[in-house]
Amino acid sequence: MTVPTTPPLPTPSSMPRHVGSKSRPPIRHVSHHWVIVEALGGTEHPAVVVDGSYRRNFANLNRVTVATSAAVARRLRPLVERCASSASEQSEQVGLPSGATLKISAIPVFGPAGTVFGVGLWVGPPGTHNPQRPLVAAVEWDRRAGTATLTPELNRRLELSPADNSCPVPLSRLMSCFDHWSDREGFLSLFDPDSPADRWTGTATTQPRYGDRWRVQIAAKVTSDRSTVRALLADLRDDDSSAAPDFRSAAIRQLPLAPEHAIGIMDLKSSLIHEWVDPRYRLAAKRHRPPRIHPDDQADIAMVRRHLLAGTSRITNLFRTASDDEPWLTVRAQWMLICRGERPQALIDLAPRPRGIR
Repeated sequence: MTVPTTPPLPTPSSMPRHVGSKSRPPIRHVSHHWVIVEALGGTEHPAVVVDGSYRRNFANLNRVTVATSAAVARRLRPLVERCASSASEQSEQVGLPSGATLKISAIPVFGPAGTVFGVGLWVGPPGTHNPQRPLVAAVEWDRRAGTATLTPELNRRLELSPADNSCPVPLSRLMSCFDHWSDREGFLSLFDPDSPADRWTGTATTQPRYGDRWRVQIAAKVTSDRSTVRALLADLRDDDSSAAPDFRSAAIRQLPLAPEHAIGIMDLKSSLIHEWVDPRYRLAAKRHRPPRIHPDDQADIAMVRRHLLAGTSRITNLFRTASDDEPWLTVRAQWMLICRGERPQALIDLAPRPRGIR
């Protein structure tokens, strides 16, 4: 048996020389990459909702893909907070250990009333123009009524009519603009009166009359005083995944109804109507806008809701409604519990009160 020869140990002169900092390969940066950071919660730490083509669920700002070095990561949060507080574009340059220099740009995203709802971040070589930022729109809901105020850009993208722009948009009207809305139950939990969820993320898709389907990432938060829900809608143009239209929403919106009938779906926990179809109106602004309920009949509606939450399957009652400046009209409502579970839902069928019924 022959024992193999042991190779000699390396000497200092034979070992490779230390590679200096100037010889290190440069860190690669994606110059077209945008990060969308939310500033919906006021005093809370900003969190990431979109990172290039990646959707994020309120992720840690220090872990975004553009933070390729500790030097960049350390400057992101102070720059975002400075941009949000000043409501103006901010930028600064960062020197890297390799000797290279990078520019960090922060651009505010405004909500409907001019408050900063988010910040767009871009990191790239200094002396270059910022690439085009993906569309980021904003919306704010009254948490009690469910009505929404939209930024002008979102109004245009959803092709809302002047009638919609003149006043807050009901939840059912806004939802009618989308043919897919992921995790609708989780979204509706933001509006629970007693213990609402504090945040939610999901996607939604709309099909304009002209152009391609538009898919957005939605990040929503309840404000600290619980009066409103604020949300960012970020364009997912670099996301190759697709979402099929929701056949349940499509079915109720196209359901053939008896003359003078209207139909809707109420989320019983929040008491918000999130689907509404009134075939008497051709304009979507009215077709998907639930009528007002007479103040004196609100208590009766609340009692019906309590019975349905307790498990009653069907209830019929009378109450007065009106649309816009029309006079009050007494209608007969048939309520049907269609879904139990964590978020009970009720189907409402409205028709004018038959003669002889008081």
